[in-house]
Amino acid sequence: MRLIPLVSLAVVLAGCNMAPPKPPEPPATAMPAVTPEQAAAKALGLAGDAILTPETVQALIAQHGAAAVAHGLATIGPAETGGLWGQVETGVASGAEGWLALVPALTPGVDAGTAEGLKLAIQTALAANAPGVLKLIDATRPAGDVCTIGLIEPTPEQLKAAKNAAVKAVTAVTDPARKQAKTDCLAELEKVHLK
Repeated sequence: MRLIPLVSLAVVLAGCNMAPPKPPEPPATAMPAVTPEQAAAKALGLAGDAILTPETVQALIAQHGAAAVAHGLATIGPAETGGLWGQVETGVASGAEGWLALVPALTPGVDAGTAEGLKLAIQTALAANAPGVLKLIDATRPAGDVCTIGLIEPTPEQLKAAKNAAVKAVTAVTDPARKQAKTDCLAELEKVHLK
C-alpha cells in the first residue's frame, strides 16, 4: 500500500517543472515625462537661453505658424520673464523696425496672455517709433488699442511722462500716408486721463 502513494507522488513530481525559478523581470524604466517647455523647445529647435532676432522669429513663423511660435516662445525659458516671448515683447517695445514688422505676422497666433503682452509692447513702442507703430493701425488693430499708455499701474508722474512722450512722438510724424492714423492716435491719447 505504501507503493501507490509513492508512485503517485513520483507522477505528480514528474509533471512539475523542477527548474529553478527565473529571477523577476526588472521593472520597466519609465520614460521621464516631457515638460511643455521641452516639447516646445524641441518643436521649434530652440533652447531656453536662445537669443532671438526678428529674422529668427520670422523664420520660425514661416516654418511652424504664428500660433505654434507664440505658444512655444511663451513656454520656453524662465517663466518669470515670460519665456522667450519676453524677448519678443522687449524687441517690439523698443520700437525697432524689425520687431514691429513681426507684429502683423504674430498677431493671428497670440492667445490671451501673449496678446496682452504684445499690446503693451506696441503701446510702449509708440514714443520710441511713432511712424512704425502708426503703420500697425488698421481694422484689426484700431488706434484705441495702440495709442494709449502701455504701463500697468503707473504713478501719476510716469503716466504724465509717458503721455507727453507719446503725444510728442506722434505729433512729429509727417508722413502723409499716416495722416489719418496720426489724427486717430492723437485723439486716443487725448483720452488718457492723468491722475
